[in-house]
Amino acid sequence: MPGKACPYSKFVEGLTDPDRVCAVDSPSSELVSSADPQGGNNDYNNFLEALPNGWALLADLKGPGCMFRFWETGGNNNRQRFQFYFDDERTPRIDATVGELHRWGVPFMAPLSRHEQGSSWWSYVPLTYRRRLRITTDGVNRSHEGFPRLFYQINYSSFPAAKAVESFPVRLSPADTNALRHFSDYWDGRGTNADATLAPLGKETVVAPGQTSLLATVQGPAVLRQLQIDIKGDKQEALPVDWGVARDLLLRIYWDDSRRPSVDVPLGTLFGDMWCTPAFQSRFFGFSNGTFSCRFPMPFKGAARFEAVNSGTNSVVISTSGVLQSLAEWDRRMGYFHAVWRRSGPNDLGRAHQIVGAAGCGKYVGCVLAVMSLDRNWWLLEGNESIRRDGEAVPRWLGTGLEDYFNAGWYYRNNFVRPLHGLLYKVPFHTVQYRVHTDDAPTFRTAIEVQFERGPGQASHAWMESVGFYYLAEPASASSSPLTPENRERPVDPMSQVTIMTDLCNYERFGDYLGAKAFIDDYLRKNPDCPFAAILRLRQMAYVERTQGSEVAIPLYRRLLEVEQSPEARKFAELLLWFHEVPSHALLSVYCGNKTSVFLDRHEVGEVNNPQLFAVFPVTVSPGKHVLGLEATQRGQADWVQACLHTHQGNVMTEQDWQFSFSPDRAWREPEFDSHSWATTGDAVMEGPPVLPVYWTSPHPFVDMQAKPLAIWVSSDWPANESVAVFRKEFEVR
Repeated sequence: MPGKACPYSKFVEGLTDPDRVCAVDSPSSELVSSADPQGGNNDYNNFLEALPNGWALLADLKGPGCMFRFWETGGNNNRQRFQFYFDDERTPRIDATVGELHRWGVPFMAPLSRHEQGSSWWSYVPLTYRRRLRITTDGVNRSHEGFPRLFYQINYSSFPAAKAVESFPVRLSPADTNALRHFSDYWDGRGTNADATLAPLGKETVVAPGQTSLLATVQGPAVLRQLQIDIKGDKQEALPVDWGVARDLLLRIYWDDSRRPSVDVPLGTLFGDMWCTPAFQSRFFGFSNGTFSCRFPMPFKGAARFEAVNSGTNSVVISTSGVLQSLAEWDRRMGYFHAVWRRSGPNDLGRAHQIVGAAGCGKYVGCVLAVMSLDRNWWLLEGNESIRRDGEAVPRWLGTGLEDYFNAGWYYRNNFVRPLHGLLYKVPFHTVQYRVHTDDAPTFRTAIEVQFERGPGQASHAWMESVGFYYLAEPASASSSPLTPENRERPVDPMSQVTIMTDLCNYERFGDYLGAKAFIDDYLRKNPDCPFAAILRLRQMAYVERTQGSEVAIPLYRRLLEVEQSPEARKFAELLLWFHEVPSHALLSVYCGNKTSVFLDRHEVGEVNNPQLFAVFPVTVSPGKHVLGLEATQRGQADWVQACLHTHQGNVMTEQDWQFSFSPDRAWREPEFDSHSWATTGDAVMEGPPVLPVYWTSPHPFVDMQAKPLAIWVSSDWPANESVAVFRKEFEVR
């Protein structure tokens, strides 16, 4: 019989133990999903059991245990209910739609729970159960009533009977709430102060071309809590963001007396830098401006040795620092950190891409994965992940789609960063994504193999590149793909000439204006005859305005007018200068997939009817209340509208709180209009435009005005007798 149950608050407090992620003796995470049992691509509505009245059983988990992750997409967010029954209770302890859970607050709050990215909902709120947890849903096979296909994944761990836990409380106590808030801060990185204790691990090292150099040696037993690597040119200058050092340098880490490295990867990939990724910081890794940070705990008993191999043509200066915690004695429950780099190409048809293939006792804790389809479609993202452990003939862990594993769906929307997962880059047909497993990590006793399908039937012509993270009880060699300079070259993206504006939006959403500026330099080097080079140079000046201020950028705009002959570039420069003339000047952009008229207060500003055109209008906005409106005609394909009013006080952008109605009279343009009966766009947020089949957007210099607004549409059925929808936003200028 289970012993005295651990209170929920104490259980949650234990989740902030920084060594949980590297403990190889922790309970393994298992996966219940809607994956097609026949191995096909019908990864929806495959339930554990059909129940009466159109309900279905998703999972029946036996305790003691904890559900650490719940992900779903495709359901009806405001009508489909999910019920959680704890310990054989007849009344569900949680009974809510995704929309209700999203608005619940504690514990279903950011960063532990979100509704985003293609109408996906995910939750890492720990739901403990002492004896049992049953999860059910309604709306099964009722697509005619607005209940579409349901895809879901549930990660859980079962505990030994001696480790009894209190079931998730019916009502949270103050101690429960405080524990969850502390866990949320810790999970988001706000509960750590590792950066304040960084100290050098070795001397600054010059690494010449073709040279292997020792960066640092550290004695144990100890835990390296954070590893930071700074890279400069041989004259100590900061390197350009696109310098390519992350591909030219190899990082090797040796534990104890091992003669072969347990980490042997292109340096940048350990920190998430893969194929021109914008600068970012997640909970466990990130990079910016030549500084790379990794916060996976790295325990070692004897010694740690760090080496760099330079296969480039320039010398570099590398400094290595970290947060090192000495241990009084070695704890055998701790594993040794390993990282493996793998690459496969369009000629590897019929074979899955392997993330990790390792022998021993350990734990898989995640990956960074870059994919680039050469088939000009997103079919590659239909590939499922599988995790095979300890000689399983059939993997028990089987996912429902590539982007599903990364907590998104429907081929993603805009790129984003979350503590444990994110989409770092997206252009047609190229994505970079990451996920880290903490308490949802699968463990293994003798071996593990983690793979992603190369699309359904392993038939997608694509480049796939990854770095996989795992811990082993003993140091072992990381078996990477051949790390030759030729094999590490960035693959050529056949869409790169036409996706330049989408590329730049990736950088701007993360605030990486230096990276965007450097990307333009690289683009113009590769495309010396670019017909819109002057516009891109003007956009670089606009990045200077973002990073150094208008007083530095305005002389650059004026200088361009003196020397530039391009009519379009001159027109744009004049608009930027006009904006800065007086505080009431503003710029209003409209970008849409259908015919759209834009209104400011009572007046029509202009009309746009071209999904490849990013239109910008100069407007004057005086202090007071105003109304911004869009009248859009339904086209039936790629229906979306996006707008941004750039003022000296900030931006007014299309977001989920915009209201809409169908074909109302002109009264809606008045600030005093009563719009309480209008619906909000809510979940009707489209992919980051341009939306396929459109690839191209006309180049322009208006930073953030395309990247930051959401592309919105109506969130209800379109009436048969209506042709126009109106989107409305009230705002005030002081």
